[in-house]
Amino acid sequence: MVEMIIVIAIISVLAGASIFLYGLIPSGRVNSVARKTESGLEKTRNNALSFYGADYVFSMTNGAYYGLIRVDRDMDGATDDMVNQGEAEELGKAVKVTVYCKGAAAGSTEESYVLQNGNSMTISFDRSSGAFKPMAGTFVNGGGTARSISETDNIYLTKIEVTSGMGHKRTIVCTRLTGKMSVE
Repeated sequence: MVEMIIVIAIISVLAGASIFLYGLIPSGRVNSVARKTESGLEKTRNNALSFYGADYVFSMTNGAYYGLIRVDRDMDGATDDMVNQGEAEELGKAVKVTVYCKGAAAGSTEESYVLQNGNSMTISFDRSSGAFKPMAGTFVNGGGTARSISETDNIYLTKIEVTSGMGHKRTIVCTRLTGKMSVE
């Protein structure tokens, strides 16, 4: 009888530990995607300050998020000859990425967009100051409507939010005029 009580106690402890550890998995995914995204953006900013142009293409394909750094190899300032710097890096799966942006005009309100399969966005930095340039890409807004944004729309990135279905969240806060970022 004592042996059975001990076995039940051990099984209970193991079950409790597995439930606890299962809750950590989504948190780890969220942290990983946020850290990799922020790192890729920082590398892109450094490349933009070193070369004539650089941008970061953030995309979703088959449920996974990818980041790709592109540089202007011939340094002519044109985006038609951007060269991939390595392969696209898989940032992670099983999370939701929401992009927040705001127009440059005074009184503009912040809008949120979800990056979905087949969508991508391009984040660029100014060579002289490292500041964020206007965004470009195709997004789906909260109402499920796809919207294409070009650099001429003067819409700037304010933050990127990475969340899991279990409530874990990390936010990359972006400062437009300096191009600086911080993960919260």
